[in-house]
Amino acid sequence: MKYFIVLTTIIMATILTSCNGKKYTAVSEKQINPNSKWYSGVIKTGSFVNKAGVEQPGYQEHYFLCNSGEYFIKKSESHYQLNIKDAENQHVKVLAHIEEGLWDTNDPNVQSRVGPYICIDSIIIIDSPVQIIYNDGSSNAHIISKDNYKYSPVTPQESSSGTYSGGEQREVNINENLFNEIFIKALSIAENKTIHIESRMMGTGMLRIKYENSETQIYIDKCMELENFERFLNNLK
Repeated sequence: MKYFIVLTTIIMATILTSCNGKKYTAVSEKQINPNSKWYSGVIKTGSFVNKAGVEQPGYQEHYFLCNSGEYFIKKSESHYQLNIKDAENQHVKVLAHIEEGLWDTNDPNVQSRVGPYICIDSIIIIDSPVQIIYNDGSSNAHIISKDNYKYSPVTPQESSSGTYSGGEQREVNINENLFNEIFIKALSIAENKTIHIESRMMGTGMLRIKYENSETQIYIDKCMELENFERFLNNLK
């Protein structure tokens, strides 16, 4: 499903139109917080956990996962006009602002969880990520799906030197939350154009993100972001 956004010059409304003609109209200018800005990320679900740290699996809440962290979505102060369940585990862009304070109420005299939260004015569903493929500087392949991580190393027979080995092949079962975390790290690299290069060179990386309806492929220069991403993948067990 594809969505298109039209912003008027004064941001009076945001219209999201799907291929079947369904429309989502966002809030008026008066409802948009002046501190709001666009964030890329994933909307995920989580069980309610009270102040005592006790999980209540029967009650699900929504969180926004992005490069700067994970934030509770405070629906009472959000104005998006879309069924948030349609956006679960999707790559989305949200017009929002981040606050610190009470989650469950605005009354300081009422018991509530406290911490950072996000207030969302508008949600754009981009696409559903299904697979991430990363080839490191030695062409070892890291293949991540929603339930599996596979490391496929270069063998001496495949290497240009005839002697290099990327080590042992391994596979790890993962869940959707871990997949989303890996996707956010990959998305941050994909959106950081300062570390992109036009063509693959020895020692550089290749990142491919596959969605249900599209695909992104980039080449990345040697950098700290790439080292951190590769270290994270190598530590998956």
